[in-house]
Order: sequence, then C-alpha cells, then structure tokens
Amino acid sequence: RPPRSTLFPYTTLFRSLSTRWRIGSKLLCGYEHYKPYTTSGYRIEGRGGFTVGTGFSSTYLVNRNLGVRFTADYDVAPPLVSSSCVAMHKLTLGMAVSAMF
Repeated sequence: RPPRSTLFPYTTLFRSLSTRWRIGSKLLCGYEHYKPYTTSGYRIEGRGGFTVGTGFSSTYLVNRNLGVRFTADYDVAPPLVSSSCVAMHKLTLGMAVSAMF
C-alpha cells in the first residue's frame, strides 16, 4: 500500500482524503521578465523581478477511469511598469476533466 502522504520535489504535497478525493498544494518561486513594447505612442520599458506563487487542487475520482480536478492558484509578481511600486496579484481558478486508460 502506498503512503498516504508523499512529498515530491518542487515543494508539492499530495494527500488522499478518501478513495475518491485527493488534495494537492504547491509553492513556486521564480523570476518573471516583461519585454518592452509600445502601445498608442507610449513606450513601456522591459523589466522583471522575482515572483512567488502558491496553489491548491482538489481531485474527485468519478470512477476508476474518470477524474475531475478543481484548482486555485495565487501569484504575486513584480509591477508591470517601473513607476509603480505595487506588485501584481493574480488569482487563477480552473477545472479539468481527465480520462485514464
């Protein structure tokens, strides 16, 4: 029997709540770079900075071959323009259906 909780590289943790429900979480760090571009005659210089993100997922196994996953990811990224001191906060919600053969 596999362990009930397994810690993978990339700081991802999965856990089985029951035979049908599984939850997972992640913590990510990285560097985000924005390319320079011009819009409506206004030039935005390229810039970048460190970003931190976290996420949560819950998977429900409908049967042995079909699963439904719900996800929520939250990221904090550097400001898009250099004149701003406010970081960008991004929340992404998702759902996926997977078939296993």
